[in-house]
Amino acid sequence: MAESDEILVRRSQKGDRQSFELLIIKYQRRIFGLIFRLTNNTDMVEDLAQETFLKAFAAIKQFAQKSSFYTWLRKIAVNTCLNYLSSNTPVLLEEDILANKLSLNPGFIEGKIDNPEGALLVKELNQGISDAVDSLSQKHRTAFLLRELEDMSYEDIAEAVDCPVGTVRSRLHRARQELQEKLSTYI
Repeated sequence: MAESDEILVRRSQKGDRQSFELLIIKYQRRIFGLIFRLTNNTDMVEDLAQETFLKAFAAIKQFAQKSSFYTWLRKIAVNTCLNYLSSNTPVLLEEDILANKLSLNPGFIEGKIDNPEGALLVKELNQGISDAVDSLSQKHRTAFLLRELEDMSYEDIAEAVDCPVGTVRSRLHRARQELQEKLSTYI
């Protein structure tokens, strides 16, 4: 029987490295996916994940368990990514990466068309979506990706990026407005 996060966290806080490793194993895929979605840089995923896990291990004794362990770990990962992105030049999206990720979400184009003309139109739209999201400011893009791809609540996004919920709502509203304007030719 798998032990609960609460028990593993308590053991980790007492210095049990195996318990912390079990927590990391449990959430590493989700953290890798989050980091990839935020950076779009496959080369940096492992490095940023390792940095996230090291920061979490160093701070585990201060974790007060007011939120779930994953919520806390996700916040560390988001901040690690934001620090990385702010200290480096913006990472351009590779062709169709964002479109493929968006197609996993209901409501986005799936790209499965049988005829060549339809397939070309879908590819063009996917590229348009990718370009439009890539053109958003980092703050708006982060809020949009965390909400739409990570399905995070406004409160969780606010905690992750360390700003008020109203600011998150504003950033999402502006991001959606910009995307609507940029994609109006496709609608």
